[in-house]
Amino acid sequence: MLQQIREVLDVVEDTSRSQSDSIEALEAVLDRLAACIHTVRFEFDGAEYPDPPSQDPTIAYQRVAKQFPSFGYYVSVRSGHPRVVADPG
Repeated sequence: MLQQIREVLDVVEDTSRSQSDSIEALEAVLDRLAACIHTVRFEFDGAEYPDPPSQDPTIAYQRVAKQFPSFGYYVSVRSGHPRVVADPG
C-alpha cells in the first residue's frame, strides 16, 4: 500500500507530463491504491505512533490543484458530515 501511496504522490508532484497524461496516470495509480486496500493488513502501533498525523485539507488541495487545476471543488467527509474544504479559485 505504501508503494501505491508513493505513486499517487509522484503523479501529483510530477510537472513534466501534460494535464491529460497526468489525469490518465492519476486514474491508474488511484485504481491500484483502491484495489490494494482489499489485501493490506493493518497493524496498530500505539507505542511508536499513538496519534494519527494532523490533517490540513487546504494544504493537500493546494498541492493537487497545481497539477490538476480543472478538478474544482472536493468534499471531505468526517464523522458523517460532508463539507466543501477547498475553493478552486
